[in-house]
Amino acid sequence: MTTAFETQVARETLYVNDEGDCETDSGGLRLDNTPRSKCLLALRARRGAYWADPTYGSRFREIKTLEEGEQNAEYYAREALQFLMDRGEILDVHVTDVRIDVDTGWLAVAVSIKVTREDLVNIAILAPLRG
Repeated sequence: MTTAFETQVARETLYVNDEGDCETDSGGLRLDNTPRSKCLLALRARRGAYWADPTYGSRFREIKTLEEGEQNAEYYAREALQFLMDRGEILDVHVTDVRIDVDTGWLAVAVSIKVTREDLVNIAILAPLRG
């Protein structure tokens, strides 16, 4: 599957496949030191998997059902991005949608991140359902 989910990010489309690779609609890989990339990496990483910081990453992969996702996704997103809020690199985080792809059994979480007053970044994250 080349593009598992697509979402608008600022003025471009960011495609994220189920391997965690991302590219823009212009075809360029966009992993850099911007808040957008830091958010994407922190949300995609499995919490506890990074040896240098066991608190880095999200717990989306712990979700087993859509109901559990709807209840916990916002907390998990905030938890994963709290370090960026603490540093002042982003202002706020909200989960705008939680869905299950019935064909793949993957959870899709849409996260809206307020970087500045004018810059709102929307990122979609896919995670396999546990269960």
